[in-house]
Amino acid sequence: SWPSAALGLHLIERLDVEFDLDALQRELADVEREHAATAQTGPHHNGKWNRIGLVGPGGDAERSYAKSGEQPAETPVLALMPTLRRWIAGLDGEVHRAIISRMEPGAYVRWHRDPEESADRSVMRLHLPVLTNPRCTMDIGHHHVQLPAGALWYSDFTFPHRVFNRSDERRVHIMIDVAANERTLALLPARYRREKARRRIARKLA
Repeated sequence: SWPSAALGLHLIERLDVEFDLDALQRELADVEREHAATAQTGPHHNGKWNRIGLVGPGGDAERSYAKSGEQPAETPVLALMPTLRRWIAGLDGEVHRAIISRMEPGAYVRWHRDPEESADRSVMRLHLPVLTNPRCTMDIGHHHVQLPAGALWYSDFTFPHRVFNRSDERRVHIMIDVAANERTLALLPARYRREKARRRIARKLA
């Protein structure tokens, strides 16, 4: 069994932030009419995962990774998503990266873990589902979930995780990487913050 289950950990948390889903879906349609997606880099998926950058290195919508000394900045695409842009502006520069993540029908991401994407380390990765359905699922540690659209979710991606789109429709999430600091940690439920020592143990065993 998973160490995270044995230790009673919560690796996925719904945050107390709600978005206007109808507005997000309209804005997503505007983006997709004007901007093409680029292939998502990385070895863990089957090639059916692509992206459009909203906040990226030097404001480049097509690149995932920064050159030496390059700072994250809004891309021109974000201007087409004012609902999301207002929330990002309220974080006062804490956003390292934000993308429109599109998993096509049949896409999957194999088991892997990310080195820093945890509130316990340097980056909190948030997911905002915009288009999804019950056949779009994620496993992270002992959790098997389908994240409903319109809500903001945090997951600790330093634990093993995988993702599937077993449906005939696209799965579209906004993925937002924010600095893990006192201000952003306050978004998390108190129970998650209390579990830090147990997460450290479970990571070593997972």
